[in-house]
Amino acid sequence: MVAHLVRTRSLLPLGVVLAGAALAGAGTISNTIFRIDATNGEGSGHLEFYANELEYHAYNNKWEWSKGFTEIEDDITGEPIALLDQATLSITRDPTPSSPYRIDLGFALHAGLSSTLFSIKSALLTFSTPLPPGMLQGPAAGGKANASLGVTDENGNGAQLLADGPVGTGAYRARYNGWYPAGISFVTLVNLVQAGPGSSGGATQNYPGGLSYVSIDTTVADMSAGLGFTLTPGDSGSGTTSYRIMPEPAAFACLVVGVALFARRR
Repeated sequence: MVAHLVRTRSLLPLGVVLAGAALAGAGTISNTIFRIDATNGEGSGHLEFYANELEYHAYNNKWEWSKGFTEIEDDITGEPIALLDQATLSITRDPTPSSPYRIDLGFALHAGLSSTLFSIKSALLTFSTPLPPGMLQGPAAGGKANASLGVTDENGNGAQLLADGPVGTGAYRARYNGWYPAGISFVTLVNLVQAGPGSSGGATQNYPGGLSYVSIDTTVADMSAGLGFTLTPGDSGSGTTSYRIMPEPAAFACLVVGVALFARRR
């Protein structure tokens, strides 16, 4: 693993590729894989984590990372202003003809003593070869995303997680052709989650529903995801999210074979 990018493995023999192995050279992962920023009445701070912390697991063809309890400190004073209880990241950067490029992002955190604005940013997954619109037509190909967010009241006065930005914007944002918060919006999900005194609440959205994908009518070179929301003082928030971009299976299988044949000729 190099300092700035997680690079793909060397090209595989044709027989291995035809057996459904991951396509070599399928993508790179940015050096920053997870960043969280917090701002409230006590200050402003951030945490950032890097690609050298990722671990590859061959059994599910994923790069994975997790982080436990960590204080978010004010960038100037060093005083704690919020808590990151847990964060997880899973990336499929080497899809097979039957599985998509994918970013799964999870978190659990606590607001500070005052209402806290959180911003969370995933890694940028860049494809080695941009995917043309012809390979991204639903329902078998294209994009899909889902987000499940929750809140828990910790001080007896109710809790609320509200997306920042224009009215109706979702707290979870999936992007392509740019690193969140830049890029083109694929979808935003879950605008508001509330809980009464002493209780918890949750909300889930899927786009689209079921097993289908939504067509993307432009060439796609990369994908990323993030969240932006305000959480009420002292309360906890959590979420699990997934974002997938699936090349058209038959066309992708042909691409896999073509790359392998080219490698053999060389």
